[in-house]
Amino acid sequence: MLLTLVVLAWSILAIVGMIPSIYYNSNGAGMLIGYAVILIVPALIVIPQSTFRSMASEHEDGTFETLSLATLSPRHILVGKLSVAALQLMVYLSVIAPCIALAYLLRGVTLEVFAMTILIIASCSLALSTVAISVAAFSRTRMQQVFSQSFGDCFVRLVALLLKM
Repeated sequence: MLLTLVVLAWSILAIVGMIPSIYYNSNGAGMLIGYAVILIVPALIVIPQSTFRSMASEHEDGTFETLSLATLSPRHILVGKLSVAALQLMVYLSVIAPCIALAYLLRGVTLEVFAMTILIIASCSLALSTVAISVAAFSRTRMQQVFSQSFGDCFVRLVALLLKM
């Protein structure tokens, strides 16, 4: 719900800001940058955080032992957790996809740029989710989980800061 409101607010503010020249200039690049920044927040922070908590809760609830005794291999467990992360990413992308189409209609950006932007964000999100699952699997106690989570948050903020440069 919050993502929908932020996307709607950005769409309205950007279009109102472009009103005088919206018919003549190509303004799609600015709109795409705004939508990419909006998508980066849930993709690089919320999704890895939820995958970390998902794996950490397996240890906290005592279900990890049951899960490890099942006939599932570690690869199947990892693929299942990453599938949930990919599904969450698809939900966020489905909110922003119509707006990306709006940015394409405003001209100035090709379909290849759209595809590469979404591919890079999705790849980074799944890579961070993989790291989050790995770190959560090694964190046995609550204190280790808090430390790992804090370290992960600092790492994500550092990467975001480097991307701004």
